[in-house]
Amino acid sequence: MTQFYYQKHTVMLYLITMFILNPLVTHGQATDTLDLWGIQTSISEGNSESLLILADEYLELALIDQPRRYSQSQAFYVLENFFQSFPPKDFELRHTIAQKNQWWVIGRYKIRDERELLRMYLRFTRSSSENHLVSIHVVQIP
Repeated sequence: MTQFYYQKHTVMLYLITMFILNPLVTHGQATDTLDLWGIQTSISEGNSESLLILADEYLELALIDQPRRYSQSQAFYVLENFFQSFPPKDFELRHTIAQKNQWWVIGRYKIRDERELLRMYLRFTRSSSENHLVSIHVVQIP
């Protein structure tokens, strides 16, 4: 009986630790059709092309500066420049927040060879059955 008691509490402790240590990811109805792993991989690799596959015709970018609206082809070059200036080491997905027909992917962008972290916000809208990336905002974490 004592062995069962310890096993039960060990499993409970493991589950509690897992929930505390893993980043909070809140799934809403819109997130079910979006490849979060693909987004995380695209950003971690600095792959503008694969990230912009999800983009709307126009995209708002605020990459540590004022937001501007770009066409998808212009956004490609702006993102390429950003990834060259701030080469990614990793993108750690922290949260997703769904609200009606739009949702946010929020994560920490780690710069290669630097201790600096940036926070990245990606906003998607859902039209019919497709999700479209409509904005990317990057800010410095104080």
